[in-house]
Amino acid sequence: MLSIIIPAYNEEAVIADCLHSLLQQSCSSPVEVLICANGCQDNTVQICDSYVAAFQLKGYELRVLELQTGNKNKALNFADSQARYGSRLYLDADIICDAGLVEQAIELLDTSEPVYVSGALSIKPGRSFISNAYGKIWGETPYIRKNVTGIGCYGVNEAGRKYWGEFPMIHSDDKFVRLLFTTGQRVQTRAGYYWPVPQGLLTLIQVRIRWIKGNRQLKSHFPELSLKEGGRLKIDRKFLKTALLHPVSSMVFIFVYGVSALIATASTHGADISWSRAR
Repeated sequence: MLSIIIPAYNEEAVIADCLHSLLQQSCSSPVEVLICANGCQDNTVQICDSYVAAFQLKGYELRVLELQTGNKNKALNFADSQARYGSRLYLDADIICDAGLVEQAIELLDTSEPVYVSGALSIKPGRSFISNAYGKIWGETPYIRKNVTGIGCYGVNEAGRKYWGEFPMIHSDDKFVRLLFTTGQRVQTRAGYYWPVPQGLLTLIQVRIRWIKGNRQLKSHFPELSLKEGGRLKIDRKFLKTALLHPVSSMVFIFVYGVSALIATASTHGADISWSRAR
């Protein structure tokens, strides 16, 4: 049994692909999908409502919840309060799951011991040369290759969900949850999922700045968690080989990484991080 929770803020361009990928799953256990539309000013709710019948035919339940204020953490907390099952899978609305991911997640979460689960992350290519170049190098970093990162897609069983109460009002919800678990408690499904790299140079830098500020915010609010993971970019032989074989992509990665770090450092340390959808 699994509750899939999707916070959604102005997601009309991507939510259908996410829901379609969930309809491709084959699960013998009961599954419910809760979409918490928060502050949406587009057709996100209408698109989600149009999928209710298809999910019923599949034997799954799709519920569309609404909040007036656009805030991811409040959406997560509200959906959590409405979820029926102890095991949870949290998805960003622009994530596309491989067939088999949900069933494999259910199997891995079926234990009395606390477990954190995610799929193997793949970078979804887009139209932007800059973004694809950045994604080529970023996807080969040891952080992505060697860790169960849970970026945009992570799940916990009932015992693991007891590790925290409500989601705190911070940007990096996925990293906050992941760091509550030891390395040995984090497991990965054989099936993967696709994460769309932000499209365009300015958007890419904007999102990278938000990530840096989010990490800074997490360190400020939960210093005991931030000690579990160093903040510096780690490099290994495979990463260096990829970087040398793709010099143009490497230059793009270094530029985006460096400029974002400079802007984030120069900005106000305590500035709020707004809940936005940057593509």
